Amino acid sequence: MDELIVHCDNIIELIDKKYKKQKKYPGAIKDIYEAIQRTKLEAQDNRFSKNKKFFQSLARQFVDDTTHFDSPILFELDKVGEIILKLQENI
Repeated sequence: MDELIVHCDNIIELIDKKYKKQKKYPGAIKDIYEAIQRTKLEAQDNRFSKNKKFFQSLARQFVDDTTHFDSPILFELDKVGEIILKLQENI
């Protein structure tokens, strides 16, 4: 869970730096920010729900909204998705 929390923190930090205003308005940035905050809280509480298959769609939505194909947010989202898939296998 520690690795998951680190990647969640990385995404939160990236959004706070680069997309601070956009996280308040409907769209990919806000959706990612809220999903990552929920995921981080679950990881901190050492609980995890099975309903976490949407990180790829968030990444696609991010690219559609921002046209930033090489954003570090995409790398971090991919890592979060991978970790979550591994955790789901163990539930």
